[in-house]
Amino acid sequence: MNANLLVINNGVVDWCYKGTKDECNNSILATYHLHEQKHPIPILAKADRAYGLKMIRTLRGILSYTSRTQYRADVKKALMSDDLDLKIEVLKKINLNEVDSFEKNSKIEAYKFLAFQMGQTLALLRDNVELFTKNSVSEYFPELKKYLEREESNANELQKFLVEFTGFISNGYTKVKHHQLFCTKFHGKEEVLDCKKELVLPDVVIFDIDGTLVDETHRKEHRDNKDWDTYFDLCHLDTPIQHMVDLVKDYKDKGYEIWLMSGRYVSCEEKTIESMWATWVTFDRMKLMGKDVISRFYTSEAADDS
Repeated sequence: MNANLLVINNGVVDWCYKGTKDECNNSILATYHLHEQKHPIPILAKADRAYGLKMIRTLRGILSYTSRTQYRADVKKALMSDDLDLKIEVLKKINLNEVDSFEKNSKIEAYKFLAFQMGQTLALLRDNVELFTKNSVSEYFPELKKYLEREESNANELQKFLVEFTGFISNGYTKVKHHQLFCTKFHGKEEVLDCKKELVLPDVVIFDIDGTLVDETHRKEHRDNKDWDTYFDLCHLDTPIQHMVDLVKDYKDKGYEIWLMSGRYVSCEEKTIESMWATWVTFDRMKLMGKDVISRFYTSEAADDS
């Protein structure tokens, strides 16, 4: 039994155990009617696709299937690396016509897997077309049909497709300066990728605290006198500026990470966290005078720890 676990909120997949939530969501929505079902479909709307994430997961899948061939040494380096350039470089070296054995998988099964993954991904990234069945991939790319139907065949057409696929991907991203991150922009959607962790970095909104999220005028006298110890020590008595707190919630609900930046002393960390909690300011990261604080209330790491 090849099962998956999903969490569905408001008719859209919000979390999945295997795969990506956008692909799980849209694939079920597109194929649920193809089989007899005991229950009505719980998914009610399409999800926006994470194009860059699909790209790096497909690259990893192709490399993994060739990890027990004569390209083993280079492939393992590419799989362990967070360098997208290296992964593409290794893929360009692979000639499927020269692979005698995939060891754990027969040639027929390996060809089917590679054909489906490359066809599905190229259609999505190049044409913004979603394909979730082997028949739909065969119709869209007739040259892949014999592989998808598990027909005995050489790898000539599949190798040509691999070259086309790799060439398209190699022109589909740019490296982010000063970071081992990569940026894609498929169909107008810009995404920043961490290839090692296989995730898309979320969009971030940064808020100041004093005078922006909270009203600190009750301690203004200490600020004017540059009595910073007293000024910061009284920060727990601040009151929220409600329309700004509401703005934080709006951005959080839209999927943004919330980062707070403040000149507050590090000694105010506990008071600040408690006051943000009390005013329902949900944040992911906070920076106090050079110290980074990761919210223990809202991060996935905190959920894992609990």
